[in-house]
Formats: sequence, structure tokens, C-alpha cells
Amino acid sequence: MLTVAVSLAPSLIFELVGRAVLPPLPFERARDLVMVRQPYMGSRVGTSYPKLRYLAEQSRTMDVAFSTLGDLSLESRSGRPTRVLAAAVTPNFFSVLRTPPLLGRVFSEDENRHIMGETVVILSEHLWRSRFGARTDVVGTELTLSGLHFVVIGVMPREFRMAWWDWAGITTDAWVPAVMAPLGKTAKGWYRTPLALETPNSIIWGGLGRLRPGHGLAEARAEVAVLGDQVQKQWPWPDVDAGRSAAFQLTRLSEDSVDPKILHAVSLLRVSGALVLLLGGLNLASLFLARGLQRSRTLGLHALLGAPRLALVWGALAEALIVGVLGGLGAIVSTRGALAMLGIAEPTLITSPFGMSFDPAEWRVDWELVAAAVAVSSIVAVAFGLAPALRTTRTDVAGFLRSGGGIVTGGLRRLGLTRPGGLLVAFEMALALALIAPALLLVRSLGSLVRADLGFRPQGVTTAPLALPMTDEIQGATTAFVSQAVRELTQTPGIEAASWVSCLPIECAFFTSAVSLAGAPGHGLVASVHVVAADAFRTLGVPFREGRDFGADDRPSGPPVVILSERAAKVLGARALDARVEVGAMGIHDALVVGVVGDVPYGDLAREPLPAVYFPLAQRPQTEGVLIVRATSETAAPPAGPLRHVVESLAPHLESFPVSALEDRVDRSVARFRGAAWLLGVAAVLALLLSGIGVYGILTSMVARAIPEIGIRMSLGASPSEIGRSVTTTAVRLGAVGAGAGAALGMCGASYLRGYLYGVGPWDGWTLGLTLVIAVALAMVAAFSPARRASRVDPMTVLRCE
Repeated sequence: MLTVAVSLAPSLIFELVGRAVLPPLPFERARDLVMVRQPYMGSRVGTSYPKLRYLAEQSRTMDVAFSTLGDLSLESRSGRPTRVLAAAVTPNFFSVLRTPPLLGRVFSEDENRHIMGETVVILSEHLWRSRFGARTDVVGTELTLSGLHFVVIGVMPREFRMAWWDWAGITTDAWVPAVMAPLGKTAKGWYRTPLALETPNSIIWGGLGRLRPGHGLAEARAEVAVLGDQVQKQWPWPDVDAGRSAAFQLTRLSEDSVDPKILHAVSLLRVSGALVLLLGGLNLASLFLARGLQRSRTLGLHALLGAPRLALVWGALAEALIVGVLGGLGAIVSTRGALAMLGIAEPTLITSPFGMSFDPAEWRVDWELVAAAVAVSSIVAVAFGLAPALRTTRTDVAGFLRSGGGIVTGGLRRLGLTRPGGLLVAFEMALALALIAPALLLVRSLGSLVRADLGFRPQGVTTAPLALPMTDEIQGATTAFVSQAVRELTQTPGIEAASWVSCLPIECAFFTSAVSLAGAPGHGLVASVHVVAADAFRTLGVPFREGRDFGADDRPSGPPVVILSERAAKVLGARALDARVEVGAMGIHDALVVGVVGDVPYGDLAREPLPAVYFPLAQRPQTEGVLIVRATSETAAPPAGPLRHVVESLAPHLESFPVSALEDRVDRSVARFRGAAWLLGVAAVLALLLSGIGVYGILTSMVARAIPEIGIRMSLGASPSEIGRSVTTTAVRLGAVGAGAGAALGMCGASYLRGYLYGVGPWDGWTLGLTLVIAVALAMVAAFSPARRASRVDPMTVLRCE
């Protein structure tokens, strides 16, 4: 029963994790919903408005809608602006999701014909209740968003979510027509311009499709592949690393609603739980077999007295069923206890690898899960108890009488890969090592991450994400605010430097654009685009490779200038400094490169840093960004108080903003790797323990059944050390064979963990070698007691018994 409970508990925990990470979508026939993206550098990103419009017009297998996000500023009666996250969507967006409004109506086609035309808005239920007090007459009400007067035409219910952004913690407050998308783009050249709708190689739009009746996902993917080739000819995607990305990629919305690397990790954890359960089942089989052999004399007497074999088999299966039911209930209790302990001790251990925001201690085990656990454990117990029951109840009455009531069934010569016992040893080792290998990779990855040079120095840096009110004069307002804040902060004792960045390393959702050398549009790349103020690189600790930082001479009216990352400069090929580049999505055709800085990972630590291009804040103002401050010493107390005081004095009506150390933000990002290593490591240790116990049980049973053979061999001159060495060598040989297969299987499974691997690949030679060493050590430990027992057999006692 303990074996069943221990082996089933990881599956239950990982199943609860899967349910929390991937809850059912609140849409009608959600399985017919697909996301349209394009693959880029190992991830899936958005695409552009022109490409999606072409797909929507040409597709015969699905209806396609599309959307993008933007920040708006909602003016209140008190004069305090509130940041509103709005989604610009096509009119058919709501019909594709088949969700009617709670109040009012949705957009019409006429309201999406002219750029910045009809200023109508649909509110979320949350904004409707918080801003309008859930008034039923809200339809027709006017409100001011970013300086424009909008008319409310509807309210969407609470369950209507932008599901594919939920994993990032994004909650949509309002929806506007797709042609209003420029409203949320605050950089100069985007603000109230058609670039958001006309740029063919941007990746700010997400496509959403619903399969039409009679059409499946495979058919839609085939159609999209053909249309994608046509799109690629009309709007070429820049070459990246000598390879070209596909135009479109379809995934089910239920899968796309979660970060792909999280989906892969959850899938691997579920497989790991199944492997642990399978190992438990194999151990259960060996335990039932050992128990049956111990009762062989009783079973033989029952058969001698006329008991039918079916009754003997049923007795063994009934015992297995009882073990399964009680073991399943024990697994539920142990699972609940383990989660409660994790919630008290370290709740982020489970939540951090998957971005979940709730406490494991609050999870509840429902009756459905209890019934499923008991059913699974009962099936496993009966299934793995059937073969031992059939084996131990097959009694030859005549042979039983001739042997004096003892049954001898084999010897050590039967312990080989061609025999059931040897095959079982190798199989158990393979299953255990299939989990050990990826667990070791995660541990190595975590060690590499801790020692890695991230490209910046987070120690001593304090951050304050801000969303300034959006106005018609955003250029002057933002620059003036940042300049004054930086001036006051740098005059504060204990502060070495201060600046402003549009996006922090590691955790931000960056904006991308096609970048090429001026006059050579065919030779380019797709790079992440960032806006920074002067001294940002020194504040973050990003080294300059060549050139200069942005300065006072980079005025709004002056020629456009940019700074490239080291990788962007390398991909462009020519000498980067003093070169001139084009940045398509920003509408820039002749920007001078004034500097090259080191590569910084944006978005994900586990990926190679993307090429990056940086613009000066004075020339490309942003209302949303992060104010950063570096203390004079990395060991000094973070200057959170002065930072908060300066911001509140300069912008008293600003919304509340969090102030935190950049080092803490980096640690939270690393926690994802640490949590994944712990979870898979615990499963691997359980698998190793179960495998060792199973191998020990099999070897012990084989030695017990081979005692007559051992006695004869020793009476003919075999030494005790030779007998013990024979058992150990056989176990090690079988363990090595199983370990090789298991390690290869584990390395293949580790490819699903690429989002959690840093500085190490799935096929790592050091990890493979350590895995084989662990297998050999496990086999030797498991064989120690059986080998010792075999070497201590007294041949004279055995011969007298025979």
C-alpha cells in the first residue's frame, strides 16, 4: 500500500499543476479555436495587420480575427489619470469567440473602415463596475481616453478573457476598433499614425481563428502553408541566421494560452509522474510475486485438497484490489499533505516554474480527483498483480508431493536479458534513468545560470515601473519628467546613476522591427526595439564595446541616432559604428549608429539574446517605462525611499507604482529554473528509490530461488566470493544496459525542456556519463545484500534439504 501511495502521489501533484496551468477555456467549442502566429528564433511571435488581413480574406477553412494591445489613459473627475489596457480588435473578434456582450453591442464593420475614425469603446465588466458603479445605462456614456472622447457601446462579461495573454498576467480593460490601434502606440512616428496598420513586418498583431464546420486543424494548416508562401513572396521576412521563418503557424488556443515552454514542462512532468507510477507497478508485481512464492507451500496444499485454480487467482487479485484502493486513498492524503507543507514552507517551489500566482496550500482535492486516484491505483494493482497471481498459482500437485512441499523454479543462469527477471531489472533501471537524465540537466542548467554573466549587473539597481499620462505633447512631457527625475536622483547621497528604459532585461515583453543597412533592405534582421535615456547602460551595468552613449546633442529635431547590441552589429555584417540603418516599423530610413553595447537577454533567460536596437528617449518618447537607479555601492541599501519621493513629488497624480530591486526581479526569473529542477528532481529521486527497491527485490527473489543451484556450485568448488561477484556482475551488466536506454530516452525528453535549460544542451556528454555512473552505483547497492546472502549459503545444509 505504501508503494502504491508513493508512486501515485507525483502523478496527482503534476495533474493538479496541469489543471492550474491550463484551465478550460470559457468559450463555446473552444477546441475549434486556433491562434495564428509566426515562428521566430525558437519562439512564436505575432505578425502584422496586412498579413493577417490577407489570410482572413483568402482562408476557406476558418474565420480569422486579429487584435493588438495598447495603453490608454483614462481621465477621472479627480484629475488623476488611470492606466487602461485596451485591445484593438477587428469587428468579428467577438463572434469568432462566440461571446455576446453583457450590455449593449459589439463593433460594426463601418466602425473599422477609417483610421482613427469612430471613437467607440467596449468596457470590461471590471472597469464597468469600478468606474461606473455597474450602471445599467452606461451604454451611450462618454469618457475620455488619452485625450479623445469615446462613446461606450457595450460591456463584456467577466469570463470573456484575452486567454492567450493570461499566462503573462495581462488583463484587458477595454476594446476599441482595430483601426484605433495607433492610439496605444506612444513612440513618435506611431502616435496617431497608420504605421501600426500598414507595417508588413511588425509582430504586434495576434491572429485568432475559428475552424469552420467540416474543416479540421490539419486541413487549416495545409491551407495556411500555401497562403504563407504567397505572403512570404509579397512581404519577405528578413533572413535570420541564414534561415527564414515561416509566415504563419497554427496552434490550438487551449495550448497557445500558455507559454510554450511551460506547456512542454507540464507535459514532461506528467510523463515523469506516469513513469514513477509504472515503476511502482513493477515493484508491486515483484512484491506480489515474492509474497506468492512465500505462500507457495500453502497454495500447493490448497491445490492438493481440490481448490480450483480460479479461486486461488481470485484470492490473489482480491488482495491486490484492496491494496490498490487503500493505496489510492493514501496517495490522496499524502498529496494533500505535501501541497500543504509546500504552501507553508516554500509556495513558489511549484508556482514559479509555471507563472501561477496562487498558493499551493489553497488547492483543494475534489471528489472527482479522489475517484480518479482510487480507480487508477486499483487498475495498476490488479494489472500488475495478475501475472504474479497466475505464476504462483500454477502448481503441479505431483511435483509438489515429490519435492516434499517445496517448489524450485530456477537459478542464477535465468537472470539475463532474454529472461523475464533480467529484462525486468533492465527495464526498471531504464525508467529511473529516463527521469534522472533531465533532472541532472536542470541542475546543471541552474548551476550555469547562477554563475553566468547576464550581460548586465543587477546588484545595487532599484526599479520603478511607471505609466505616465498620455498627452498630445508626450515628447516634451516625458523628456522633462525624466530629466528632472534623473537630476534630482543623481544629486541624492548614495545614488551613483539614474536613467529611464522602456524595458527591463529578462522579464519585459519587447517590441520588434525589421532592421537593415540603409540602401540594402535585403540584408537585415529582426531586432527588439528599446527606448532609453542617457546613462541607461551605465546604470544597468551594460558594457560599451565601441562608440558613445546618447547625450544632449541627440535632440528631437536632430538627425536620428541609434545604438546597436553586439549581436545586431554582427548580423548586419558591415562595420557597425557610423553606419546608417533603416528601422521599418519605426518609419526610420537613415539613423546613424553611434555606439555598440553588449548583448542583454530580454524576455527569457533560456534563449540566446535577440539582436537589439536602442533609440534615445528624446527622439522616441515613451509614456510607459521604468525609472532605474544605481546605488554607489552594490552592497548598500537600495535607494527605494528617495526614488519613491522624487517620483511622487514630480507626478503627484500618478497611479501607485511598485519599487523593487532589480536583483529580486532576476531572482524571481531564476526561481523558474530552480522550481523546475526541484520538481523533476523529486520525481527522479522517487523513481531512483523505487527502481533500487525493485531491483533489490528481483535479485533477492532470484537468489532465494537459486539456493539449490548455489549449493551445488559451491559443493563443486565455487568460492563464496565468486558466487557474490557473479550476482553483482550480472546486476551491473543488466543495469548498464537499462541505463543506456534510459539515458537516451531521458535526453530525448529533455528536448521539451529547452525553455528551462541554460548553458547546456539536451544531449550533454557530462550528464550522460554521470547518469551511467549513477546506474552502475545503484545496481551495485541493490545487489549488495543479495550477493552477500548468496555467498553465505551453506552447501551441506542445502544438499541435506534436497
